[in-house]
Amino acid sequence: MLSGLKIFVYPDIYNSNSSFAGIFLPYRNPYNPKLGNYFSEHMFKINLLRSPFLTPNPEEAHFFFLPFSINSLRNDRRVFSEASISQFVADYSKNISERFGFWNRSRGADHFYVCCHSVGRDVASKFLDLHRYAIQVVCSSSYFQKFYVSHKDVAMPQVWPRLPKTNLVPKSERTILAFFAGREQNSIIRQQLIDMWGNDTSMIISGKYHNSQEGFTKSKYCLHVKGYEVNTARVSDAIHFGCVPVIISNHYDLPFANVLDWSKFSIVISHSDIPHLKAILLSISEKMYASFLANLHKELVLIGLNLTTMNLGLLASNCQALERLALYGSDTIGDVEIGGIAAKYISLKKLCIKGCPVSDQGIESLISGCPKLVKIKVKKCRGVISEGADRLKANRVSLAINLDCMPSALTNLIIGETLETTGSSIQGGNVLNLPSSNRASSSLAKANFSLFARRNFVACAFMRLSNGSIFFCYKHCL
Repeated sequence: MLSGLKIFVYPDIYNSNSSFAGIFLPYRNPYNPKLGNYFSEHMFKINLLRSPFLTPNPEEAHFFFLPFSINSLRNDRRVFSEASISQFVADYSKNISERFGFWNRSRGADHFYVCCHSVGRDVASKFLDLHRYAIQVVCSSSYFQKFYVSHKDVAMPQVWPRLPKTNLVPKSERTILAFFAGREQNSIIRQQLIDMWGNDTSMIISGKYHNSQEGFTKSKYCLHVKGYEVNTARVSDAIHFGCVPVIISNHYDLPFANVLDWSKFSIVISHSDIPHLKAILLSISEKMYASFLANLHKELVLIGLNLTTMNLGLLASNCQALERLALYGSDTIGDVEIGGIAAKYISLKKLCIKGCPVSDQGIESLISGCPKLVKIKVKKCRGVISEGADRLKANRVSLAINLDCMPSALTNLIIGETLETTGSSIQGGNVLNLPSSNRASSSLAKANFSLFARRNFVACAFMRLSNGSIFFCYKHCL
C-alpha cells in the first residue's frame, strides 16, 4: 500500500509572507527545551515534509494534511484562548473547502491534522464536519473525550525531545522498584498515588519534579499516571531510558493498540489498583521482567527514511538487543548499508528489505554477517536477482529466505519501467482503486489511512541521529 500512497499538504505550510506563517511553517528548532511535550506535533510535520509520500498534485492525493499547529496557535496572542483557536481552525477549514474544493468531495474524511496540546481536544468543536469526518492524529486519545472517535482517529505517542542513549543501565543496577515524579495537583489519581506510596523507601513517588533522569535510569518500573489528560511523555521517556512503563490511566486509547501488544513491554493497571501497586510489581518474576526489558527495543521499522551508514551504525550501538528490522522505501539503503548491518547488527534475527536500491552484493554480505539471523524477506528490490538468492541459500541452509526476485534474463525487461500507482493503494500485491470523486471512495481511503497510520507507522519513541535527522522508532511484526 505504501508504494502508491500520496499526501498533499496545503500550501500555507510554504508561505513565509503570511501574517500567520508561524502557525503553519515547520518549527525551526524542535529541540528547543521550551517545546517540551509538544515535540511530537512538530516532528510529525517535519518528518512528513521529508517523506516520499508528498505530492505537489492534489488530484493524485489520497489524503490531505491540514498544517496548522495547535501548539503555535496557543502561543499566538491573537488566538490564545481555546475558543479562539477552535474558531481559527473552523475558519481555516472552511476557507480550504472554498479555495480548493477537495474537502467537499468527502466532507473532509480524507483530511487529517495533528495535535499534541491539551487545548486541541476541543479544536473541532466549531466545525462539525471536522469532528465527524476528518482524522485527528492526537496525543490526548481518551475514550472519555467527546471529540475523540477511537475507530476514526489515531492515537499518537507524546514524546519529549531527548538525545539518544549510547548505553542503557543494566537491570542489575536498577535498585529502585518504581519511580514517578509529577505535579500532584494535576489529578486526584496522582494525589492518591503519592498519599499511599510517597513514603515507601523501595520507591520514589513524588509530587514534585526532581532529577527525573536518575529516576528513569535507576528504576525497574516507571509510572505513567494520568494528569490533566490521559497522556504524558513518561511512557516514551521510560522506553528511552530502558525502564518498563507502568500505565495508570483509565480510558487511555494507547497508541496503535491494535498492532502493539502493550502487555509484552508494559504493565497496564486500573486507577482502582493503586492500593495494590507494590504487590502487583513484586509479583512479577525476574524472568518476566527480563522479557519486558528485552521487548522494549527489539523491533524497528524505518519507512521512507534516507539513512546513512553512520546513522545505521549509531542505531546498532544504541539498540544492541535489536532482533527485528524492516527497511521500506529508502533511496539510500544500498549494498554498503546492508553490509554495515551485516557487520554490526549481531542480535538481529529477522530482516525485511522492501523497495530499496539493494543488489546481490548487499544480500550476499549476509552470508557471513548477522550470525543470529533466522529469516530474511526481500521485496521489490530490482537489483536482487535469483543468482544472488541461490548463493545466500546455499551458504546459509537454516536461514528462511523469502526473496521477491527474478531470473537475471528478465532483469533488463524491467529497467526503466514505471509502476503507475496514482489513484491506487497497494498492499500485499492487491490494487485498490481510490478515485476521489465520491463519498464511498473516501470511506475506503479513510480505512486505508487507518491501516497506514495504525499498522505501518507505529511510533514507540523518537531518536535523533548524528546528522540531526529525526525518525520514529516503530514496532512492527515481520
